[in-house]
Amino acid sequence: MSDQRQAAGSGAPGRGRVVYPATVLVATGIGTLALGIVFCAAEVHRATPAQIGFLAATWSFHYILGCLLVRPLSRHLRPRDSLAGAATVMGLAVLPIAFLHQLAPVFLCYAVYGLATAFFWPPLMGWLSTGLEGEALNRTMGRFNLCWSSGAIIGPVLAGVLAPYSPLLPVVAAGILYLAAGLGAAWAGRGLPDPASVPPAGRAAPASAPAAGAADLSTVLRYPAWVGLFAAYLVMGLTFNIFPLAAQGQMGMSKPMVGGLLFIRALATSLTLGALGRTTAWHFRGGQMVAGLALFALTMAVLPFGTTPLTAGLLLIAVGAMAALSYVNSLFHGVVGSQQRAVRMAIHEALLSAGLVVGGASGGVVFQAGGYAAVCRTGAGVLALAAATALAFVVLSRSAPASR
Repeated sequence: MSDQRQAAGSGAPGRGRVVYPATVLVATGIGTLALGIVFCAAEVHRATPAQIGFLAATWSFHYILGCLLVRPLSRHLRPRDSLAGAATVMGLAVLPIAFLHQLAPVFLCYAVYGLATAFFWPPLMGWLSTGLEGEALNRTMGRFNLCWSSGAIIGPVLAGVLAPYSPLLPVVAAGILYLAAGLGAAWAGRGLPDPASVPPAGRAAPASAPAAGAADLSTVLRYPAWVGLFAAYLVMGLTFNIFPLAAQGQMGMSKPMVGGLLFIRALATSLTLGALGRTTAWHFRGGQMVAGLALFALTMAVLPFGTTPLTAGLLLIAVGAMAALSYVNSLFHGVVGSQQRAVRMAIHEALLSAGLVVGGASGGVVFQAGGYAAVCRTGAGVLALAAATALAFVVLSRSAPASR
């Protein structure tokens, strides 16, 4: 067993040198492109709010399809190769957008981009969490969350700085970041052992991980956590593809100001993820999931009244924190005790993306029909329903076995 622990321990630093830099670069690219594509579609292609929402939903829908493909193909793909290849394809799919003059091909590029992204995140997260449980899992996921949230902080600011010069520059910057991540992952992954020689959960594993052949020890609290994740990202897709349009058109804010406000939201998310990664007090406590969703609903109901940079910024801090709480609950409670980490990570990512699909596809339509206030009220209603559903799951889980 000591040899097994040594092997597992030696595998983690090797994985980290591939995973953490690639995570920062790709997350920065995603944050840059998420805001940059709004400016590009609106100004270059004269897209309507509904078309912008459907464009975001196109990425999310194909990401879900990709997550479904990852599971049967994961046995044949080495994680480091999947990361390097996916990031490279993401860059090659995004860069042509800067040279397209019609909107239809942009949708095609975004579809390829979504499919490729699915071969980046779930394999990365499954590989990183392999062989870890409890406090070790929480620490590792905390480092991962810090990396991607740092990228999410930088991305909107970068887009806000570049877009005034040209709405195409954020798109180009995102493509370059993806290519850099792909090349970096391929270089850093040289010489790493194959996954078969790194002890995954359920095989030769450290003492804190489930033993081979052990019963699945997953918690039933993954279900309310998944409800919260889906609802939170539905609201994120509903609102934040539209927020740049509303902030510019209705509130008179500049592009750098919009980027700055989204930076504040991302910073709140990052700080919350960092704080949650350093404590275990929230583990296996369903009440905090329900309270978080209820507070998120209240924040969305008040968000339309945040029409100045100060009030909008304060409300977006709460949005970022509550979104982080839903994300980390799903990430931890979804995989803890499970011996099928990559599958659970794919579920996590598929639910997140399904929320973005529904939210992105409906946000522009709701905005055109009823304005920004209607978008926020719709989000508040979704979160209130999610809080009630999560509460029902939590109550039922208290009468269920300790693990399932």
